[in-house]
Parts: sequence; C-alpha cells; structure tokens
Amino acid sequence: MPPTAPRQPRGLGATGLALLALLPLLLLAGLAVTEAVRGFRNAENERLRDAAALVAAAVDARLAAYAAAMTTLSMAPSVLRDDDHASFHRRAVATAQLLHGDVALLGPPPDFALLAASNVPLHTPLPRHSRPAERETLERAAARAVAERRPVISDLFLNHANQQSLAVVTPVMSGERVAFLVVLRFAPENLLQAIIPFAGAEGEFVTVTDSRGRIAMHTRGAMGPPLGTPGPPELMASTVGRQRGITTAARVDGQATTFAYERLTEVPDWMVFVGRTRAGQVAAASVIIGWALAAVMALGLAIGLLGLAHRREALRMAQQEAAALRAGRDEIERLLGGLPAVVFLRDFTPDGRSRVIYRAGDIQAVTGWPEERLRDQEDWSPLYAPGISHAPFFAEVMHHGSATQDWQMIQPDGSLRAMRTQARRLTLRPDGSGDLVGYLLNVEAELKAAARAAAAGRLASLGEMAAGIAHELKQPLQSVSLLAENAQISAAHGEPVGERLDRIVEQVSHASDIIENLRRFARGTPEGAAVRPVDLAHVVRQTLALADAALREAAVRVEVALGEPAPVVMGHAVGIEQTLLNLLVNARDAMRDRPLGMTRRIRISAEPLGHERVALIVADTGGGIPADVLARIFEPFVTTKGPESGTGLGLSISHGLIKAMGGTIEARNGPEGAIFTLCLPAAAPVLRPVS
Repeated sequence: MPPTAPRQPRGLGATGLALLALLPLLLLAGLAVTEAVRGFRNAENERLRDAAALVAAAVDARLAAYAAAMTTLSMAPSVLRDDDHASFHRRAVATAQLLHGDVALLGPPPDFALLAASNVPLHTPLPRHSRPAERETLERAAARAVAERRPVISDLFLNHANQQSLAVVTPVMSGERVAFLVVLRFAPENLLQAIIPFAGAEGEFVTVTDSRGRIAMHTRGAMGPPLGTPGPPELMASTVGRQRGITTAARVDGQATTFAYERLTEVPDWMVFVGRTRAGQVAAASVIIGWALAAVMALGLAIGLLGLAHRREALRMAQQEAAALRAGRDEIERLLGGLPAVVFLRDFTPDGRSRVIYRAGDIQAVTGWPEERLRDQEDWSPLYAPGISHAPFFAEVMHHGSATQDWQMIQPDGSLRAMRTQARRLTLRPDGSGDLVGYLLNVEAELKAAARAAAAGRLASLGEMAAGIAHELKQPLQSVSLLAENAQISAAHGEPVGERLDRIVEQVSHASDIIENLRRFARGTPEGAAVRPVDLAHVVRQTLALADAALREAAVRVEVALGEPAPVVMGHAVGIEQTLLNLLVNARDAMRDRPLGMTRRIRISAEPLGHERVALIVADTGGGIPADVLARIFEPFVTTKGPESGTGLGLSISHGLIKAMGGTIEARNGPEGAIFTLCLPAAAPVLRPVS
C-alpha cells in the first residue's frame, strides 16, 4: 500500500489569504470611489451655480448698457422739440448702428403711434402694421415704462418681419409726465454673444427665459429648441419665488439634466439656466472614478492630483468671473463711448459733497478738451466759467429728484462753450446721502438754433403787426409833412414858424421812438446776457406800442392793472416783450371771429407770489383752449390755428425764453377764456400793498 501524502492543515489557502489581504484595499477603493463621486457632484453643482451667476452678470451688463444708452437718448432735449424728428432720426441711426438694432420714437400717449424709426428714411411714410403679438408685448412693456418712469425690457416677440426680437422701452419725460417712448429693438443673438463663453464643457449649455417662461436664447444652436418654446414645466415651477438654486429636471427634448439657475437683476422675471446632461455628468464622473481607483494604488499621488484639479478649477472659475466683469465693463464703455454725451454716476454725501464713481462717453466731442486731459481728472471745476458751481445743482437733484443746469466751460483757446447737465436721483438714504446719475451735453448748436428760432419768432410777430406799425409811422410823417408846408407858407408871408417847427421836432421824435423800438425788438437779447432788473410797466408800454393798432383794428380792448408802483423783475426785457406780444397776438386771433356784441378784452395784471416772485397775468375773453391742446400747449408745432395762420412755435419759443430767465409760464382756462401766467424772479423783495 503506497504511502499516503501528508494532509495539509485546513485553512484559507493562498487565494483566500490573498483576498483577505486585499479586502482593506477593496474597502478603501469603494470608500474612495464613493467619496470621489460625492465630491464630484458637490463640486459640479457648485461650478454650475457659479457659471449661472457669471452668465446672469454678463446678460445684466449687456442689458444695463442698452438701458443706459437709451436713457441718454431719451434725455436729449431735441427729442421733445423736433416735430419732423430730424434731430432724433440722426441720433437714432447712430445709436442703432452702435447697438446693432433698430431705434424708434413712439408717442404721444395714450396711443404711442410710431413717429420715427432708424430703419426708415426721414420723411418716408412709416409702416403702421405689426403683428398682434408684437403689439401686445410692446404695449405691456410700454405700460410698465410709463408707470415706473424707467427703461423696461420686453419679453420675446415676433416682429412684423417674422423674426424673434427683444426691446428696451424707455420713457421720454417732459416734466413729470411721459411725452414719448424711445424703443430699441434688437435680436436675441446680441445677448447670445455675451453668454457663449460660459458654456464650454461637454454636454453643458446655457438657456435664458423671459417673464413668460419662454426660451429667449440658448447656446445649443440648431440642435436646440426654437426660440419662443416654453421651458419645461417641471423646471419652471421649481424656480418660482427663488433667486437662485439647483435642480434636476428633463430638458425640452426629455433628456435628464442638472440645472443651476439665477434670476437677473435688470429683469427680475427673467431666469438664466446653466444645464449639464446626465450623460455629460456620467462621462465626467467616470474620469473622477478612474482617478479614485488609481488613488487606491497611489493615494498620495491621487490626492495631489485632485488638489491640483480643484485648484485649476478654482482658477478657471476666477478667470471666467474676471472675464465676465471685464466683458461687461468693456461692453458698457463701447456702447457709451460712441454717444455724443458724457454719462456719469456720482455718490452724494450728507455734507453736500459728491464724487464721481463712473464716467463714460465721448469726452473730447462734448467738452472740447482731449480725452487724456480729463479722463482721470476727478474735479473739472477749474474749467468752469467764473461763478459756476455744481454743488448746489447736485443738492437740488437729491432734494427734488431731478434737475437741469445750463452753464459754460472754458475751452483750450480761452473761449466759452455752452453746456447742459441733467441728472436724476437714483437712491436716497435716511442720512440724506445717495446716488445720482446724469449726462453732460454740448448745447452750443442747440442754443444757436434756439436763438435763430427766437429771432424768427420776433420777425414773425413784427410781420403780423406790420400793418399797424405802418399806420403808427404814417401819422407822424403826415403831421410832419403838413406842418412843414404850413411853415413854408408862414415863412413866405413873414409870419413866425417857431411853434410849427417845435411840433415837427416832436413828431419826428415820436417816429424815431417807434423805429428805435422796432430795431431793439428785432435785435433781441445778446447771447449769454445776464438777467437784469426790468420794469414791467415799461415792458407793457413798449409791447402795446407795437400791438396797439392791430388790437384796435380787431376791436380788442386792453386793460392794464400792474399796481402802483409796478413790479420790477429780473429778466431780459426783449424776451418778456416777445412773450407778451405773442400772447396778445394769440388772444386777438382767438377773439377775432367772435361776434362784435361779445366782449373782446385782454387784461394784463401783476401780483406778487410771496416775497421773491412776481406773476404777470394775461387773460382774454376768447373762449379758452381745447383740453387736448392745453395739455401740450408749450410743445413745438402745437396750435389751434389753421396751417395758413400759425406754425405752433410761438409758445414753445416763449417757454424757452422765460425758462432762460429763471421763470415759468403756465396756461389754464378761466371763466371767459385763456389765462397765461408768467412767473419771474423779483428784482427786490416784494411787499404786498396794505389794504
């Protein structure tokens, strides 16, 4: 019997021992994989949140630049004054090219019809048709802009050319009311350029939805849904009432996706979504798992590599954030740099001082100084004309909400340039500090145009009075002729002629006074002239000397009650005369067609308003001004006369003349007719008469 081999003791065997030895390693590998996947998910979610915040900042920057550009355009005074909109059209074309869109002027309320557009040549009939969806969307944005007195971004809409569009609707303010709307219409692709740099990872994309939850733009190109498609209901429902967050939902095409979302600041109803599909996440996670498994074999090396990866990711996000901020600032600089204005933001402190936080625009074109001379200079006051200070102006802005200041800036050659600063209050804190925004314009051309318009208005008034003035001159000339003939006869008979010569001198003096009055009136007020004390009694006498014959011919009786003594105001005598003459002519025309039996009367009176202002009141019995015209009576080209009788510029020019003196002019209807009130600064404190 062969010997039996010795039996091995029972145990795990070599394989079992090997497995037992590897068990801790396998447990460590599983733990590493689990932690790696969890860490990847947390890092991925955090990265998506940061990306959504960056995209929202980039879109906000682009929209803020558009709103700032349109606000600057809306604040240009010529937008309110040009009936043919020539000046607006020039500005609109330049702005539209700069912003890659179309600019239009709508108004007046409540219909806001299309008045001018950058994509339609001037004096071309404007199209009146539009798609119902476009009208509805723009009307909703217009209603908000009117109610909130600020630029409003519209939802997505199809324009009349069947193209998806967005719009910035900006109110044009005339005092406290909205007179017009300026609208910038642009393609969503304009905003798309701002968000493409933030969607580069595999399976990652960016989507922006409007306030109706419709897709306004995305980075998926032709593979994505058409613009205007409603966002996934489950996804949109998860964002209600939230500023930011992260969620998992199906894409429009049904593919499972992780979304990070951020609500915009400029348009709080809009949302930015940065999504990454599960497939893309799995692909990225597999890389992380591979690293985790490798870490089991070389834990130290893996930890080092993961730390490096995290550092690289943090560096990439920081670089993206810096790029977004630079891109936003560069975009605003580019958009504002081409505008013919200097836009500024200032911080106002409780002690009345202010400092520049931001300034942009075409500095050289506006100020006349090289940009490098003023770009980094905080204080421009050394270049102000003597006696000019902006500190009281900024205080007025913070107190009243908005203000306008006309002033002069010294030029490199020593001359003066007419400037205008207009500003609005943005914020007001309890201690009186806050922020204000505004713009600076070169108004040299505007003031020259206004001076030409005022001169034309004076000549037009003289033209209307020509017949009466000729009659006034004819009388003394006839008297001179008759007296001279009598003097010749008397001299031939040896009779004394001294008395007749005295009367000839008297009549010549009277004619000279009329001619001098005409010359002074036609010459007007020198440009930039300071206000001076003006005797209202003298002004009224001078004006009636020009208008008396025309008023008598129309059987209009004039009553003057200025008080004793008549008030003295600060202003320009010719400007007050021109305004008063225009009011007299308008009143005559309003009463000319009334039956002779009815009262035809103009009453000119004055009364103090407190101790520092004086009201000059002109009231007629012409039946009053229609309500729809009264609301716009001082706007250019508004008139109740027929096209052959008036241009509608007289009262607009008068409004500018009185405003330039620091006064106001208002119109209302009284029991018998129109009542115009000119309020002017008193030359000295006004004392009310003691009754």
